[in-house]
Amino acid sequence: MWTISIIIIIIILLLISSTLIPSKEKHLTRNRYNKLPVGNLRRNGEQFIDSVGTVWIQRPYIMSLTHNLNQNYVFETEGVSSSEAIAAKTLFDNGKQIFTHGTYNYHSPFSNPFLHLFSDVLPSLFYPQ
Repeated sequence: MWTISIIIIIIILLLISSTLIPSKEKHLTRNRYNKLPVGNLRRNGEQFIDSVGTVWIQRPYIMSLTHNLNQNYVFETEGVSSSEAIAAKTLFDNGKQIFTHGTYNYHSPFSNPFLHLFSDVLPSLFYPQ
């Protein structure tokens, strides 16, 4: 019985993944949509706002595992899709906001972790750069 259940689950996951995982070209070119904060970020409660009013959220430790979490902070825009900006912890903590591009996410891990897994994380394994 277990075997049939596992096979059904695998088939369902394959069907879901085939419709959710972007093509290799879409995955490898997605970062052209990524943006960085304009000017410095200023804290507004749990969020940060850049100089043009874009809201950025600092990712918690557990959600930053793929971005060298011991050395960097990861900031992400709000919304269904999201841009990522990475800042060195030591510089940021000392008032120097220098950002580098993270990756553009078709689905934000904040708004929909399930879709983020299929549309952004798994393609990174299937189509390494």
